[in-house]
Amino acid sequence: MDEGLVLSSSFYRQLGFGSTPQFNWIDYIHPDDKARLIALWEDFYAGGIAYYQQEYRIRDSKGAYQWLSSSVNALTYDENQKVKTYIGIDFSLNQLKARFDELERSK
Repeated sequence: MDEGLVLSSSFYRQLGFGSTPQFNWIDYIHPDDKARLIALWEDFYAGGIAYYQQEYRIRDSKGAYQWLSSSVNALTYDENQKVKTYIGIDFSLNQLKARFDELERSK
């Protein structure tokens, strides 16, 4: 799963970890999101799709789950049509999800 995957130090810092943590990030994905996210990443990395956007939950350094939105775009492919380079961005959805929850409760 992690073959070729590079996550920036800011990704880890936003979750409260140091800039060079020693763990497999997929182990921190919420159990309800893990299979979907792994399947999506594998399809992307194999060249099946060139772009994806996905919302998921990941456990932070304090054990709480944080909502993230991830958008990833393939840039180049190798001779086997697997993604060679890509660019992506993750951003927090926590405030947005909390606001939606507030609106639902007020109905």
